[in-house]
Formats: sequence, structure tokens, C-alpha cells
Amino acid sequence: MPISKYSRKHYQPIPVLILVTLSLLLSGCTSPTRVITKTETLYVLPPIGLVVPCYKPTLIATTPAELPVDTLKLKSALRECAQYVDDYLRWRKLKDE
Repeated sequence: MPISKYSRKHYQPIPVLILVTLSLLLSGCTSPTRVITKTETLYVLPPIGLVVPCYKPTLIATTPAELPVDTLKLKSALRECAQYVDDYLRWRKLKDE
């Protein structure tokens, strides 16, 4: 299809060529998008005083006759320590609900 006189008069190839060249150059200036993922570890600890060290009684039995006394001390200490664990587990269950 031939270009009419009117189209030739208003068609200016230099500005169009400059625009095309600039658009190609500017597209090279963009940097690729990078996704940065940062993992953060958050430690949630039970309140102070909720978990305490267990009492460990000293065993002093030297004869079989003294052994029941030490056994009672150990059973008492174990019961007390188990109570601390039960309290902690109960508290944990309440917080998870």
C-alpha cells in the first residue's frame, strides 16, 4: 500500500527511531526481582518458677535397716517432681487451646 503525501509529510522517522532505541536501552536497566526469605526462630519459654529443678535427696543409708528411710525420701521427691511436670503440662494445655 503506497504511503500518501499527507502521511509522508507527518511521518518523522528520527523521533520514532530514538524512542524505540531508548525503550530498548531502558529495559536493560531494570534488575530482576529477587525474593528474599528470612526465617526467624522464636523460642517461647514457660514462665520462670513454673518449671523448677527437682529435689534430689542425699542417700545416707549404710545398712539395710536404714534403706526404708531413704526409699521414703526418694518417693516423696519423685512425687513432688512429678507434680511440677503435671502443673507444667496442664499450663501448656491451657495455652494451646
